[in-house]
Amino acid sequence: MDAAEVKRLLDLGRSTAEAGHWATARRYFAQVLSIDPTNEEALLWQAGLADDPRESIAYLTQVLTLNPDNERAKAGMEWALARLPDEEARLLWEERSRLLRGEREHPGTSQPAGSTAKPDGR
Repeated sequence: MDAAEVKRLLDLGRSTAEAGHWATARRYFAQVLSIDPTNEEALLWQAGLADDPRESIAYLTQVLTLNPDNERAKAGMEWALARLPDEEARLLWEERSRLLRGEREHPGTSQPAGSTAKPDGR
């Protein structure tokens, strides 16, 4: 299969999703990913169509691993994290997403993530 087939499946997926047929749209985007597992558009659509926020986060993590500057994926990650029902799980996913986005320090400090050192260096 070639780029024309990927484009055809993406177009079908988009139009099907916009018509409200989400399960069918997910199948089209899954077909795209079986041809091109790094297709950011298909990954983003799968993230948006996922019923479970953890599934959305998994797709968005893939996009951000491929392209850390993808603004749609960053916004989607915030949306997906907000959908998590459990506060502890949400915090864990937020930390994971920060690391994937390259934010290696705790917010508001100069300490590396996971550091046990106190702010005074001890």
